[in-house]
Amino acid sequence: MSTDTDRHVGDTEAGRACAAQGERRAPTTTELWRVALGLPGWDGLACGAVAQCLSELCAVRAEVAVVGPQRLPATSERVPEDVVVTLATRDGGVACAWLELEGSLARALVDLAIGGTADTAELAQLETLDPTRTGVLLYMAACALTAVPQDALRIVDLRRGCDVPRPERLACAARVTLQGRVYGAQLSVDAGALPPLTSSPAALLRDAQRVPAWARDTTCLVSLELARGALEAESLATLEPGDVLIPDEVWTEPGAWEYAALRCDVFAEPLATARLDARGALVLSDTRPLGSGGPPSDTTLTPFTIEAARVRAHLTDVLGWLADGRLPLDVDPHAPLTLWSNGHALGRGRFMRDRSDVGLCLESVRRQEPATSPY
Repeated sequence: MSTDTDRHVGDTEAGRACAAQGERRAPTTTELWRVALGLPGWDGLACGAVAQCLSELCAVRAEVAVVGPQRLPATSERVPEDVVVTLATRDGGVACAWLELEGSLARALVDLAIGGTADTAELAQLETLDPTRTGVLLYMAACALTAVPQDALRIVDLRRGCDVPRPERLACAARVTLQGRVYGAQLSVDAGALPPLTSSPAALLRDAQRVPAWARDTTCLVSLELARGALEAESLATLEPGDVLIPDEVWTEPGAWEYAALRCDVFAEPLATARLDARGALVLSDTRPLGSGGPPSDTTLTPFTIEAARVRAHLTDVLGWLADGRLPLDVDPHAPLTLWSNGHALGRGRFMRDRSDVGLCLESVRRQEPATSPY
């Protein structure tokens, strides 16, 4: 049985060097939310249940600590002793997650699970897992992943780590303490292969009940959107005051607006329709008649939006707004609107009618470098 607590699954020299150089991109809020919905068991609050499950299975006390999630580079690193359980989406069978167990951890737990009495020296000599041990390991993986919705993921393969290439992915690492020794396990997820997110408020509130805090407490970008479209990047960069920009979709007339689409950058579709009531408060409804929100069909064009407000908030707060049916923002419907593209405010203006179309007449334009904070 291994006593090297410095080398665990996912803790490679390349990974440590990458982390030390700060080259890993931080997970996006969208990725975190998708991973949390697909694999909600990997949370600090779930450690007790997983440890109890392993303790009962092995008849000795096991302690589990989880760290992450963090981004891992693509790898097919050759660690012959490690065991990888591959999970796939139930619809389509797309491999999207990998449960990686340090070889000594897999052997020791499987031996204990089937009632073996091998000591440390004997366990260290175990070679290829036979069908019985493989079956027990699959059972252990299922126990550790009891929170995974069975209609979303299924176990499709179990092989040695050196035989399973994995793409760039997000991972949570577990440190399992068993009989005074520490072993490593890791669950990594290809967020892009998981089922798409729903932005239905009812489904979102329901799903949030099983999403770990590390996903709910991340920040997202919330906006009140009145129009959107796409234009050549050069045309957007050369806009001048007095120009009229015609969006592809617009859901208001010139003057004070009454309805806007409530959007969150985690989800492709609008979350709700925001309406100004008689007292000027923003009331939310699930009718969502405003905009489809898809990317432009012409990939050579740069998308833009026209918004009445844009703020950063915790997803927990956004869920609370949806539950209450109100948006606690003080917005003046008569104020100029902001033109946004690629995360930057390009200018401000007001809607006017241009023949049969409604367009944004720019009153001011801001030229800024990507590093400049938008207003």
